[in-house]
Amino acid sequence: MASLTSANPNFLLDLQRTVQRKLGRCLLRLQQFEILLKSLVAHHDIAGPPARLQAIRDAQVASVQKQTLGTLVGMLTDSYLTPSQAEDAACEDESGDGGRLWVRFRSQIEVDPERYESMKTALKELVDLRNELVHHFLQRFNIWEVDGCTAADAHLDASFETIDGHFLTLRGWAQSMQEAWANMSSFISTPAYRDLLVDGIWPDGSVNCPTSKVVACLWEAECRFATNGWTTPMKIPARNVTNLMLARSIRNGPIGQI
Repeated sequence: MASLTSANPNFLLDLQRTVQRKLGRCLLRLQQFEILLKSLVAHHDIAGPPARLQAIRDAQVASVQKQTLGTLVGMLTDSYLTPSQAEDAACEDESGDGGRLWVRFRSQIEVDPERYESMKTALKELVDLRNELVHHFLQRFNIWEVDGCTAADAHLDASFETIDGHFLTLRGWAQSMQEAWANMSSFISTPAYRDLLVDGIWPDGSVNCPTSKVVACLWEAECRFATNGWTTPMKIPARNVTNLMLARSIRNGPIGQI
């Protein structure tokens, strides 16, 4: 290499500039990854009373801004990216306190346990790579020599390929989440959603009886006319059930199909 530097005094300088450019490219892509990761972590699970959802969302966005990449990756693998599990082993959602209305919007990606561990390991290696590039790059590569620049150049090419792969994967997850939210928003504005929410009528016309208005009225009538915890159906006047249904219809709209 000495002959190259002697023949071209700027040869080493050109190599150093290439290393600097490629290091900068890696760091910029890492920052893009981190910005996108913060957005995904902050928005994938928002829950609380409807009137406070915006404030809760703003607080989550502010909170992630202070987190390190390692912490953000941990939050991602603990909540958004999850291993598959049997339905009966899944955790129940939290509910609101005091019987008040409580809403939750959550997006997750579920993969088989082996795949989950593999992805978790790969993300940890990305964090380690980021720390090495930011804190230990000059300790590992002597860029004041041609051989050091050559090794650094090859390492940075491989590093960018790894970082870019993670970024593209994360961007795909974020795009999928945005599409899912857009589809949900579109569905919420339709009469079919209101029928499902208020009357328990699914889009295919089937009825989820426990959430239908008629069943809700009967439960309410049972509670009103119960004696020592027991209710005799024949003792519930039909007009009382009818009045309950009429009152609910006035508050919430027509009874619907059932």
